[in-house]
Amino acid sequence: MKLFTGINFQDNVIRQLALLKGSLPYVQWYFSDTYHLTLVFMGEINDYDLINDLDLAFKKISLLSFNITIESVNFFESSLDQIFWAGVQYSEELIYLQKKIEQCLKDFKIKVPKKKFVPHITLGRGSSLSKKQIQNWLKQYNLLKIQNIPITHFSLFSSYPNKEKPHYIIEKNYPLKTKHN
Repeated sequence: MKLFTGINFQDNVIRQLALLKGSLPYVQWYFSDTYHLTLVFMGEINDYDLINDLDLAFKKISLLSFNITIESVNFFESSLDQIFWAGVQYSEELIYLQKKIEQCLKDFKIKVPKKKFVPHITLGRGSSLSKKQIQNWLKQYNLLKIQNIPITHFSLFSSYPNKEKPHYIIEKNYPLKTKHN
């Protein structure tokens, strides 16, 4: 099974992100129940002893809960398609959490992708949009801002391929400490 760590969002955040669906033609907009922020992608792991060891390591991550802000929209372009996403404002706490998880994986000799961590929520993908269409969309929605989103836990997700939409299952949640713990 493919595994990754990430953050899922409360319904009010998902509803606000879902307002972008249909805002650009020829995009396969993801179902809002798939919206998440990937912290670290682990890839294919089928060793259940290793998964149990990771579970124990993730439980030991001791950080305070924090808030993030989703701001702006953007896209990645690959040779196959265009990935549309909502960006997350720089957060030292989020970066620190991502690095702590990455270190756990390295401790278990799990290869961690070397690309820079760009926190975002994937909204959909397209393949035939012109630069002008994309520029207009960016101009229209780039002022997106959802503030003070509480991050009270991170999750271990499993991912299963599906032609219509990504299929993710939250396998386990790992709470962060509240300020009065």
